[in-house]
Amino acid sequence: MATYEIVNSDIKLGWTKVATNDELSESGISKCKRFQINGRYIALFKHQGNYYATDASCFHAGNGLMRGDIEDFADKISLVCPSHRRRIDLQTGAELIKENEGTIISRPNMQRIHLVQIFEDGIYVKLQDNKNEDGSNQTNFISDKFAFTDPLANLGRRGRGRGK
Repeated sequence: MATYEIVNSDIKLGWTKVATNDELSESGISKCKRFQINGRYIALFKHQGNYYATDASCFHAGNGLMRGDIEDFADKISLVCPSHRRRIDLQTGAELIKENEGTIISRPNMQRIHLVQIFEDGIYVKLQDNKNEDGSNQTNFISDKFAFTDPLANLGRRGRGRGK
């Protein structure tokens, strides 16, 4: 009879290792890593020592977010899409819009945000599904329609994913 050692199975169940603990820097091209989990394209960002994971394509037009800037905006950490300058709250996935009079509007359910956990052996991501914690159905996110399309496929087209 074989015996197997189970290490942290209750903690890591459903989590996917996506990076080593020192793989991402705070700036430059290495602040982000793109990968797939179950066919879904995900972007992992590091900002001020914290990690954020989101669908890799913007909800607005499906362009890649990997070259986006991360900024503090209206007391929130936001990711700015490099193609059309849409702001995404990295905690909730809401689009943040500043109106002419300075009022900030938050449009929910735009960009799907995924869970990130740091373990001793690396950085793990757990996909957020369409279920709430109580098991009830959650509203789909707009970014879901682009989640299974490679965001780098748009790089060759004018105005798509180039940061212009």
